[in-house]
Amino acid sequence: ISSDASLPLYGKYFSDTNLIVGIRHPVLWFQSFYNFRVNNVPWRIMPASEKLLKGCIGGSQGVCGWRGNFHDFLYKLGKTKAGKFDQQQNQQQQQKQYEEYLDDMEDIQAEKKLLDLHLPPIPKSSSTGPIFLYDFQQLIDTDHERSTKFRNDLQSFLELNDEIPPFTKVDNNA
Repeated sequence: ISSDASLPLYGKYFSDTNLIVGIRHPVLWFQSFYNFRVNNVPWRIMPASEKLLKGCIGGSQGVCGWRGNFHDFLYKLGKTKAGKFDQQQNQQQQQKQYEEYLDDMEDIQAEKKLLDLHLPPIPKSSSTGPIFLYDFQQLIDTDHERSTKFRNDLQSFLELNDEIPPFTKVDNNA
């Protein structure tokens, strides 16, 4: 949900879809994402990690400290509160995004007229479906009571009849 266009589109096309969001400690996330890019895209040289602690820069392959600021993304999902300044800025930003979205939709409608497919429009929705937020550490929690509660909550969220068995830890270094 790092793109400002993704949430309105999610609300439009998937408003009744349950969304499961897993988060990780921001420093561990940054370290893992950086190492993933270094090891799996060897033909691209990554900038030093110290240069990526704030905003994204050219050649960063999407790895930057700003993307680890999960508060902003969770705020967009209604999972964290914002201060007054954040709320005012967010309202102004949402208005601008909405205006840009309408401009884009006008362009899309013009393009659709060229196609003349006679397809019914997808109903527009401004709401998102239920969101289940969890920390990745909950998947491998060794505390039986907490682990059981987590799996029961997830089972209930997904409306499953069968219990979810304990998750197993996978060693990727093997």
